[in-house]
Amino acid sequence: MKNIQLNGVYFYSGFSKPEKVAKDVSDLVSLLQSEKMVISDNYLGDGNSDILDLIEDEKDDSELLHDDLISYGLWLDPLVSELQEINADSYGLDADCYLEGILL
Repeated sequence: MKNIQLNGVYFYSGFSKPEKVAKDVSDLVSLLQSEKMVISDNYLGDGNSDILDLIEDEKDDSELLHDDLISYGLWLDPLVSELQEINADSYGLDADCYLEGILL
């Protein structure tokens, strides 16, 4: 597995190539507050306020924030190996599926 780290916040759900949605957490906060980006939760609808609360609560623990954002399909500075692992272990995909452009 590759240990290349991507910088920024990416959306990835195993259905298409990871998409960079923000350059960092501050940029993500701005997008969520302005509602230029809306994260939906299947059961609760709009997840923006939950994510903003999560970021506020965990702003001093980037590792915990990284782990908790994944439940919303958001990846903070992910390692390519993490994306490969979730492809294989959680999504039932080939490890490199949708990651071809990133691996070059």
